[in-house]
Amino acid sequence: MDSILNDFSASLSGAGIERAHAERMSLDAEQLLARPSRELWRLWWRVGRALLMAWAAPLRVWLMRARQRGDLRELDPHLLRDIGVLSGQAVRESEKFFWQE
Repeated sequence: MDSILNDFSASLSGAGIERAHAERMSLDAEQLLARPSRELWRLWWRVGRALLMAWAAPLRVWLMRARQRGDLRELDPHLLRDIGVLSGQAVRESEKFFWQE
């Protein structure tokens, strides 16, 4: 019974409140580390989406270049003349790698 009264009186004092607050804060920190909060997941989602978009833009350009250069390679000489491209220009352009401008 004395220990309960001592705990109660300690909890009424400033030191007891500070100790209880510190224990609650350490417990909150442990819980946050063990189970990430919704805000943390949202942050990770935004960062991941931004990274994906940063990778997607060049990838789209590269795929478009590869497809266009393949199409250019398959054009007949009379079609190349229609669009104003010499056959040598078409060959040089179609032989470039997809990452080259």
